[in-house]
Amino acid sequence: ILSVATFAQMQDNAVTWSTDVKPTGNDDEYEIVFTGQIKPGWHIYSAVDKVSETYLEFEDDASGYEVVGSLYDITTPKEEDGQLCFEGLVKFGLKVLLSGESATVKGTIDYTACTHGACTVQDKDFSIDIPGIVNKNVNSKNNSVLSADTKKVIANTEESAKADGSLWALLIEAILWG
Repeated sequence: ILSVATFAQMQDNAVTWSTDVKPTGNDDEYEIVFTGQIKPGWHIYSAVDKVSETYLEFEDDASGYEVVGSLYDITTPKEEDGQLCFEGLVKFGLKVLLSGESATVKGTIDYTACTHGACTVQDKDFSIDIPGIVNKNVNSKNNSVLSADTKKVIANTEESAKADGSLWALLIEAILWG
């Protein structure tokens, strides 16, 4: 029972996520970069894997932005048993087009994390503020000036993974499920 409880707690810690937002150079288009630090011994799958792809779900009240395309791999995956996966560090990208001066992109990144033949479906909620370019009327001599807010790196989803509840509750749940 103790080994089941220990394994269950490890599942929450397979990947630590952070985000970064940067303008793409196209009018009002931004790239969100999701960076995952994968614990040793674990791997997750590519956004284009046919069996266990990593994907995003967005909240229904999305306003102020439009998603351009879908989630894509920035780092190159390796092939393992016919599937595309990552170990160590992974970066995914997503492009969004602002329809207003700023927006907050909220949702969940869903992925499958595996270790030693055991896999678990995991997710991580995110909320990313995109301030937009405040100075649209820049003089012609210096047309690369961006607002200070735009130059800021937004990394508000990085959190330390903590198990919800107590070890006793986890033990009781494991016994009941068994």
